[in-house]
Amino acid sequence: MKNRNLLLPLLFCYGSLLYSQTNDDYLSKINLDDVQSKSDIKQKKLLAKYTFPKSYEKTLEINIVEFEYNKAATRQKFTDDTLIKQQKLDSLTSAFEIWRENQIQLYESAVKKWNNVFLKHDLDEHTFKETYLDYHFYISLPNPTESEAQRIQEFVEHKALKKLINEMAKNETIRVVSKCSALEKLDSIAIKHGREALYQHLKSKTLQKLQVKSTLNIRRDSDQYCDYVFEAANQKQEEINALKLEQKNKAFITKAIEIGLTEAKTNAILALIEIRKNDLESLKNASNNSDDMSNLFENTDPRTKTEIKRAFSKNLASIISKSQFAKLFGDEFIGIAQNKTQDKLFQLKDSYEFEETEEHALYKLINNFYFNEQVSVAYYSFDKKLKKQKLSALRYHFEKDYKKLMNEYGHQISPVKQMDKRTYEWD
Repeated sequence: MKNRNLLLPLLFCYGSLLYSQTNDDYLSKINLDDVQSKSDIKQKKLLAKYTFPKSYEKTLEINIVEFEYNKAATRQKFTDDTLIKQQKLDSLTSAFEIWRENQIQLYESAVKKWNNVFLKHDLDEHTFKETYLDYHFYISLPNPTESEAQRIQEFVEHKALKKLINEMAKNETIRVVSKCSALEKLDSIAIKHGREALYQHLKSKTLQKLQVKSTLNIRRDSDQYCDYVFEAANQKQEEINALKLEQKNKAFITKAIEIGLTEAKTNAILALIEIRKNDLESLKNASNNSDDMSNLFENTDPRTKTEIKRAFSKNLASIISKSQFAKLFGDEFIGIAQNKTQDKLFQLKDSYEFEETEEHALYKLINNFYFNEQVSVAYYSFDKKLKKQKLSALRYHFEKDYKKLMNEYGHQISPVKQMDKRTYEWD
């Protein structure tokens, strides 16, 4: 049991006693040990069920001791008047129970808030729970004392609460980004930028709540947050695209100079590429807005995608030759040619057995044909008739070289492949 000598200083320093000690002999008859014992029991029961902040336990003790002391004083003062005594005791008990329920409600409200953020943001209970509960208990006190107000201010600077806010913002950001399908077409760098922007936004908003001593939570709004992160990520994507285009243009100019194109021709080609890009984007936008009222009575039909590409091809052919085109844009066709060559060699191996040197020579010949075929299709795409003529000539010369190479290696082409004395169906 606590030292009874501490009881009276506690009461008169902190409590607002119901009775004054002046000239009241009945107060000397109060059993302070009994008051302290009953107070201890009540406080232990309360703290066993509810984990109030450690720094608030003294406030609880003061109020409980004051209640027990005033009850004891009432019994001594109204010993001979049972009715008045009971009325006074009932009034004291009612006031105490109201106070007690208020304390419990404040605590349970803090617990409810914790359970909400704990489940929503997948937080570490052992790291954050106690500080979160203590903070929300204190800020809900209706009329905090000076010391309680100071305690609240200490929470504003508490590292655990700031770390908690970081975790809440981080986890909510991860959840939103994982569900935001609008980000799927953006580069990983752009998405990372958007994710960081949303994280900083949510963290900043929640830190502001701490500064004004309000409830620490992050309102769920997947659509709004998705829009926020996409806007930030898309801005970054535009910067990335601009940088990529700049680097691509620099590489293009370097390559154009290497193959002997003048600066004027190089700039003219870049301008054609930009016009083609803009025309295709305009066509796409027009198609997306085709049902708009403003387009219902449009008199001119927009150019088709084929017409846009054909115009680009024709203008490009007026600037550079086919061989220059192949040197400048050939990288675009290498992969296609290699895949087709590999497939063709697998086919031929079903009918012929080749030495390593034979296979290497055949690969080179066939790959060169497919590469030039892709180049011709792209370069002459503005004129179907001319394209067909060029492809026929390309194929004729290739088949002659193919037949000659096969004969050199002693591989006879099957008679069923012969179409006439000069040509045959090789594939």
